[in-house]
Amino acid sequence: MGVYVFKCLHGPYVKVGHHLVARGRPNAYYRVAGRGFETIIHPEELNGLLYIQHLSLEAWYPKLTREEEKMVHKTFTTGKIGEFHRLEDLDGILSYLDGVGSRTALTEDARKKAIRWGFRQVKKARRRKKKAVT
Repeated sequence: MGVYVFKCLHGPYVKVGHHLVARGRPNAYYRVAGRGFETIIHPEELNGLLYIQHLSLEAWYPKLTREEEKMVHKTFTTGKIGEFHRLEDLDGILSYLDGVGSRTALTEDARKKAIRWGFRQVKKARRRKKKAVT
C-alpha cells in the first residue's frame, strides 16, 4: 500500500489517494496509467483532464496506508471534492504526510514504464469489450 499526491496541471487541485503495490504495479504511476481518475468523483472542470499526462506526481509514500490517506481527507475539508483538494492545501498535506512517512522519488523511467503498462491494459480491455459485443 502507499499514499500518493498528484497535482492537476489544468486546475487548482491535488488528488490524494492510495495505491495497492503489487509485483506488476510497483508505484503510484500505475494507479493512473490506464484509466486515470475519470471514473471517480472529481471537479467538473477537470472532465477529460485526469489521465497521467494531465497530472504531476508531487509525492509518493510507499509505506503509508489508507489510514493516513483518510486523515488527510478528514483534516483538509474546505473546498474538497471527492479525493480532490484545493491546490492551496498542498503544502499542509505534504507537511502532514512527511510527518508520518517517508517520500520516495520516482524517476521519469518509472513513469514511462507505467504508461506502457497502462496502454497495454487499455488495449486488453478494448479487446475484451469487442469480444463481449460480438
